[in-house]
Amino acid sequence: MSRPPVLLMLRVALLCLLVPGAAMAQTVTVFAASSLKTALDRAAPAFEGATGYDLRLVYAGSSALARQIGAGAPADVFVSANSEWMDAVADRVIPGTRRDLLGNALVLIGRTGPEVALDAGLLDRLGSGRLAMALTEAVPAGIYGRAAFEALDLWGALAPRVAEVDNVRAALALVAIGAAPLGVVYATDAAAEPRVRVLARFDPALHPSIRYPAAAIDGGGDGAIAFLDYLEGPEASEIFAAEGFEVLE
Repeated sequence: MSRPPVLLMLRVALLCLLVPGAAMAQTVTVFAASSLKTALDRAAPAFEGATGYDLRLVYAGSSALARQIGAGAPADVFVSANSEWMDAVADRVIPGTRRDLLGNALVLIGRTGPEVALDAGLLDRLGSGRLAMALTEAVPAGIYGRAAFEALDLWGALAPRVAEVDNVRAALALVAIGAAPLGVVYATDAAAEPRVRVLARFDPALHPSIRYPAAAIDGGGDGAIAFLDYLEGPEASEIFAAEGFEVLE
């Protein structure tokens, strides 16, 4: 004879109260710059297993994420690819939780061919194609790339030849599929995509220092703090280093 449904539901509810981890885990929503996808996708299972929290990872350009947070999007943690977009949501950051996590480098990529000099010959290498870049007035990778080309006195000639896309991973994809012969991405993006190769590295002195700040957003709770602490711990640091990021002290 089957148990009455109401009694069965009561037994399940009691079990959830008595057995650790049986209750529904809290979800931590993380808004993260697109260039972090490979590393954070690797880190997520270990964090979830160690803490019991569920992670919801949302990737996009830092500018788009900051605007969503500013409009009230329910993010618990924000990891930006530059300081300015973290500054833009300062009124939603929980005081004392912001910290700089990582550094990166900027590279020029292509699918094939020899290395490229970062000079006027770059236009010849483009041929009739375009240079793939993240939005140069909004997305950090695009901002850094534009600054570097301005410092090299190349931006005026290159600007009409740039194909701007929403985020750095979209720029990476254009080169990977052959839709653009060259692109500007982070070194970590290039390392994550086997269909591209690094053709040139930008001198860090040519652009603002690349830094990834992270912070808990108001309403984030204990799960947000736990995730930030995990990102600074040895396990996550090892993953970031393996993906080519500079782990900051």
